Amino acid sequence: MTYNKVAPADLQKVWHKYVGKLFVNKTILDVGAGAGKSKERLSYNANRVTTTDVNRALMNTVDIIQYPEKIEGGWDVVTAFDVVEHVVDREKFLYAIQRLSNNFVFVTTPNWHVYPTDWHFTEHQFAKMMGAPFHNLRYFVRRNGSDYCNILQVTEGQFLKRNQNNNHFGIWGCISEAA
Repeated sequence: MTYNKVAPADLQKVWHKYVGKLFVNKTILDVGAGAGKSKERLSYNANRVTTTDVNRALMNTVDIIQYPEKIEGGWDVVTAFDVVEHVVDREKFLYAIQRLSNNFVFVTTPNWHVYPTDWHFTEHQFAKMMGAPFHNLRYFVRRNGSDYCNILQVTEGQFLKRNQNNNHFGIWGCISEAA
C-alpha cells in the first residue's frame, strides 16, 4: 500500500478533543497519528490510546510504526483523522481499520469545496467511500474554528444537501459501528 506525503501541521486538535469526550473508558487506536499529539487528547475520559503511523521518522512519537493492514489486535474505537486522503488504495485501508475495530470507526477528511485538491473529496465521494465497508453511519461537519463545539452531527440527507451549497464546513467526519 502506498501513502502520500505526511502533512506536518497539527490540524486535528479539535477532532481529537471531540472524540476524546465522545467515548468513555475505551481502547482507541489512532491510525496516522503523525506527531502523536492525539494520545493525550484522546485519553480524556479514561480512554487508553495507542498511536500508529507508517513514517519511520516518527518512531519516537507513536507507539506502532506499521501499515494498518499488518497490525494485529482489536480496539474499541479506531480513528483516522485526515489520513484517508493520503492513501492510494483507500478501500483496502478502510477495510483494514474496520478489521481492527471492535465497536466504532471514526474517519475525517478535508472538504474538497474548501480545500480543492486532487486528494480531497466532495461530500458525495466521501459518503460513497465510507458506505462501502461500514454501516450505521453518522455524519459530522466541522466549521472552521478551534473549539470542538464547532462540530455538528447531521443526518446523511443533511450532510449531502447542506455541504453541496454551504462551504463553511472545512472538514467532514463519519462514525460507523464495526461489523
